[in-house]
Amino acid sequence: MKFTFAMVYKPAYQKRYGKCHHCEQGIVAGERIMMGSAFWQSHIFLRRLHFACYLETMQKAASDWFFENDFVAKRMLPEQKAALNRLRAKRYYLKKNGGDKNELDAKLAEVEKQIAFIKAEKVN
Repeated sequence: MKFTFAMVYKPAYQKRYGKCHHCEQGIVAGERIMMGSAFWQSHIFLRRLHFACYLETMQKAASDWFFENDFVAKRMLPEQKAALNRLRAKRYYLKKNGGDKNELDAKLAEVEKQIAFIKAEKVN
């Protein structure tokens, strides 16, 4: 859903659709609102929210996401990065140059296994 910046509700040039979609209270003229449009099942619909309701909704969505997903820092030593880049280059040239199908598959499987091993190593 895409939201525009907070703006003042001016009924002179905006139609009044009535209620906030979050708290179901009426939108009063002169109040700051957030307008958003969404595309769902081949229909475009508009949603209007009070600015405070919008902030509450975004805060709840952000906290839900952060509590569900644990942060794990991806850190690699420079030596690990270099080894990973060499293996990726080796994989690229193996695929590019081709060769015997059975031999190529075995080499690619070995390189993929080494790449997975380097990615699985953790640095504390």
